[in-house]
Amino acid sequence: MADVMVETFFASAPFRIGLAGGFTDLFEYYSRFGGSVISASINCSVNIAVHVRNDKKIIIHNKKSNVPLNANIDNTKTLGIFYESIIKNLDIKQGFELDIDIPMTYGSGLGSSSANIVAIIGALQNLIGFKLNKNEIAELAYKIESEDMQVHLGKQDAYAAVYGGFNLINFSDTIKVEPLSLSKTKLKELEDSMLFVEAGFRSKNENSINDIKNNIRKNDQNTINCLNNMRDIAREMRQILNDSSIQQIGHLLMEEWKNKRLLSSMMSNEKIERIFEIANMNKVFGYKLLGGGNGGHVLIMADRDNLYNINQQLIKSGYITKRFAFANKGLEVSKIPQTE
Repeated sequence: MADVMVETFFASAPFRIGLAGGFTDLFEYYSRFGGSVISASINCSVNIAVHVRNDKKIIIHNKKSNVPLNANIDNTKTLGIFYESIIKNLDIKQGFELDIDIPMTYGSGLGSSSANIVAIIGALQNLIGFKLNKNEIAELAYKIESEDMQVHLGKQDAYAAVYGGFNLINFSDTIKVEPLSLSKTKLKELEDSMLFVEAGFRSKNENSINDIKNNIRKNDQNTINCLNNMRDIAREMRQILNDSSIQQIGHLLMEEWKNKRLLSSMMSNEKIERIFEIANMNKVFGYKLLGGGNGGHVLIMADRDNLYNINQQLIKSGYITKRFAFANKGLEVSKIPQTE
């Protein structure tokens, strides 16, 4: 294959954790009330390599599959709607090989699917005659998921993957990403207080978001009140992140979850509730479910000793636990020329 390679582009995009303001990034809500989320990227990312070809062949390798996808640029239907939509939206006219390394599947609650699309767009845009800016990449990623693939989701995941870092993202007629400058000491305090627990990976649209959208359209006052509270929690958290204790931040995390779980009967399930039961056997600062509900990851905040006890009890109960660090990098793209 080396004789048809022209050049190679690499791209990576991080996963994120949503600390507050979830679902206020839904258009149905923020177009009327204005939304705000606190989002932070973590040291877990999608890594993409695009090898540009001088013919019209497309070959896609995913590390999670032993069978590559093959097509011709003139007929991409065999690739499925995901890749077909990306190629069509970028108006790509030449062949390429795509290597994808994504450490988690869809439904992680960590923005993995949006990070995957952002990374692929970041690498493949080099095959067209112009570069997209950050907002254009985020909006295109969101369009592909929400419109072309008919996935129910908000906008924060795409923006978090593109920009990276610790941000307050405000949603209204325009979307503004405000970087939050946390001290190294505060970031380390937060990392040391956080434990992540796998709560099951849901399938496409197996979450509460469509229910929430419909309730907003129907002006359901309980839904709107909960979302207003979650938006305000994000704005309050932005004010106290640097100056307040980890306990106070954990308290806001718990308030976020109390409002979030009221939004839909599909938000939680027995497996998720068992995690909270184990957490509540110990002193915790706060906890919440990350993502759209009915699976994903649970975030627990506690001091070191209690976090250790919670971790041991969860492992004994068959759960998979993880620790993440914050990452300041968003989408990154680099190029390595090759001999044709």
